[in-house]
Amino acid sequence: MDKGKEKRLKEALKTNESFLQLVKREVESGRHQELKERVEKGPHPTRQMLYDYVLNRTEERDDEEIMNHIAFCSICSKEILSIMKIEEDLEQDMLHWANKKPLIQRLKDLVTNLSLPVYAFAPDSLATRGEATGTERQYAPGDSMVFCVSIISDGYLVILHYDEKDKISLVFPAASQDDTFVQGGTEKRLPGTITGPPGRQFLKVIWTSQKLLDPGEIDFHDDEDVEDSISAFLDSLNELGTGEWIETRYDIEVTAS
Repeated sequence: MDKGKEKRLKEALKTNESFLQLVKREVESGRHQELKERVEKGPHPTRQMLYDYVLNRTEERDDEEIMNHIAFCSICSKEILSIMKIEEDLEQDMLHWANKKPLIQRLKDLVTNLSLPVYAFAPDSLATRGEATGTERQYAPGDSMVFCVSIISDGYLVILHYDEKDKISLVFPAASQDDTFVQGGTEKRLPGTITGPPGRQFLKVIWTSQKLLDPGEIDFHDDEDVEDSISAFLDSLNELGTGEWIETRYDIEVTAS
């Protein structure tokens, strides 16, 4: 291959579009068709060799042989395009994750203009809604608590917990058999026991018009799977419109004893 053509091919490999334009120009020449038929009948580089070529991992000798081949072989040219697309997608995914906020920050930043009425009370108390209201309540480890959410419309409920150390967990659903559907005009009551560590703890209550989290697909014994499910759930919220999801944060102060 002459040096000019070699340079053009190298430049063309930088983008799918320019590579296709170069291939098109070569196809339009009569000599190209003759060489194309001969090359495509012969041996082809392996996919690994083509992959190494795209990633600039080939030796100079192999580099030239592959360039000579793909200049006339439509089969390997398509394979090169496929590899370039894979690499481009991987690069975009890496940039996306590099620029993505940490899960805890995304949860803290989660705010809507609407709010769910929520409150908590001791199981043996006769507290009314008015007596139980307030954005922060004080508890000691081991205290029992009933967490209550007033459901405005039919939808699905997810409750997340995090503390000052930014540890996130799912409060509801808590098992694969839990039904996240909630009926409008009802109250969802969740009894539980306060645990440490001492300090401020937070409950993020989220109602959605669509089912975005399927408990049956979560391994609740695998912390990584639970975290991935929470992350996917928060991503799905971005696809909902105004009024299709509501959130409320409920703060708890856990004392040392």
